Amino acid sequence: MLLALAVVLTFISFALINNTIKLAIYSKRFLIHTMKLVGASWGFIRRPFLRKNVWSGVFAAVIADTILMGAAYWAVTYERELIQVITPEVMLIVCGSVLVFGIVITWLCAYISINKYLRMKANTLYYI
Repeated sequence: MLLALAVVLTFISFALINNTIKLAIYSKRFLIHTMKLVGASWGFIRRPFLRKNVWSGVFAAVIADTILMGAAYWAVTYERELIQVITPEVMLIVCGSVLVFGIVITWLCAYISINKYLRMKANTLYYI
C-alpha cells in the first residue's frame, strides 16, 4: 500500500516539476534560438539549464530532508516505540533517495524540455 502511494506521489511530483521547468525554458526559447544562430553547440546551450535545474533539485531535496528529519524527530519524541521503525539507517536511506530522485527528476525534465526547443525551427517558435 505504501509503495503504491510512493509511486503515485513520485508521478505527481514529476508532473509538477516537469511543468515548472517547461515554463522556465519556454520563457528562454528566443535566447536558445539566438545561441543556435551564433553557432553554439547543443551541449553548450544545454549546460546552464541543466546545471541550474540540478541545483534547484538539490536545494529542494535538502529542504524536504530537513522537513522529514523534523517530522521523524517529532514522531519519535511523541511515541518512543517508533525508534524501532525510524532508525538512523532508515533515515539515511530515505534522505539519500530523496536527494537522488530530486537530482534525477530535475535533470531529466530539463534535458527533455531543452531538447524540444533545440530541435525547433525558427518559424515554429512564434506559434507555441
